[in-house]
Amino acid sequence: MTGPVEPRSRVIRWEEGVPLEDICVRLADCVSARPGPIGDSSLSALLERGYDQAPVDDPATNQFWGLVDTEYLIELKRRGEHLDGNDPHVRDESRYFRIGSFTSIFELLNKLRNHRAIIVVRVSSASEYGYGEFIVGLFTISDLNRHTIRTVLYRLLASVEAGLARIVERQYSEPWDWIRLLNENDQARVLGYWEISRRKGVDIGPIASLNLAHLIGIVAKSPQLFGLLEFKSRSAFEKHAGCIPDFRNKIMHPVRPLVLGQQDVEGVYTATRALEDLRDRIEKHTGKRRDA
Repeated sequence: MTGPVEPRSRVIRWEEGVPLEDICVRLADCVSARPGPIGDSSLSALLERGYDQAPVDDPATNQFWGLVDTEYLIELKRRGEHLDGNDPHVRDESRYFRIGSFTSIFELLNKLRNHRAIIVVRVSSASEYGYGEFIVGLFTISDLNRHTIRTVLYRLLASVEAGLARIVERQYSEPWDWIRLLNENDQARVLGYWEISRRKGVDIGPIASLNLAHLIGIVAKSPQLFGLLEFKSRSAFEKHAGCIPDFRNKIMHPVRPLVLGQQDVEGVYTATRALEDLRDRIEKHTGKRRDA
C-alpha cells in the first residue's frame, strides 16, 4: 500500500469518532446469499440494486460465513457451481473490521482503502462470559457519502482553518503584512469585506474573509509561518497541504458524492491524514488543544 500510513497510536478525540452502529446496514436489511445453488432471486436483486457484494448468511440458523462479490456469484452460476460457505473468497478475514468502544474516521478510511465493503464486528471483553464478538453490520465505500461522515470530516477542516487563522494573526499584527501575500483579486475582496463589515459596525478583522485555501496559500508564501509549523521549505509545505483545498471543495458541496470508487477513498484518506498532521502541528505551536 502506498501513501500515508496509520500511526501506532493517537490521542482519542471524540469529535473524530464514527458512530458505526448508527450507519452500518444491518445484515437483516441486506440482500444476502446462502451456501448452495446460486438463487436467481438474490442474484437479480443484487444486480438490480447495483450491489457489488452480499453477506453470506442463513437467518434461520443465525449462521454467518462472510462476504461474497456479486461478480463471483455470477461466475459460479455460469460454471454451474454452488456457493461454498467455507470458500476462501467468502471467509476472507481481511474484510472484517473489528472495533472497540471508539472508532476514528482515520481507522475506517484506512480499512476501506483496500476493500469496497467490510463487515463491522464489535469486540468486547466486558461481558460475564469474557471475550465476545457480534456483527454490527455491513459498511461500504458508498456509505462514506453519508452526512454523518461528512460532518466528522468538516469538523477536522474547521479546526485546521481556525488554527491557521490564529497563527497568521499572531505572527502578523499588521494585517497588510499577510494581505500582500494574496493575489490582487483576493486582496481586493479581503479589503472590501473588511471595509463593509466595519461600516456595518461588525469589525471582526479581515482574517474572517479567508477560507482554508487562502490560509494555506499565505502560509506557503511565508517562511516565517511554514517554519513555525516545522516545514523546511515552501515546497515541503505545499507537497503536504496541496491536496487539502480540493478536498475542502468536495466537503463544501454536500450534494456531490465524496466517494465514487477506490481511488476516491485513497484521496480522502490522504487529505484527512494531511489535515490531522497539520492540526497537530498547529496545536503544538499554539498550545491549544481541545480535550479528548
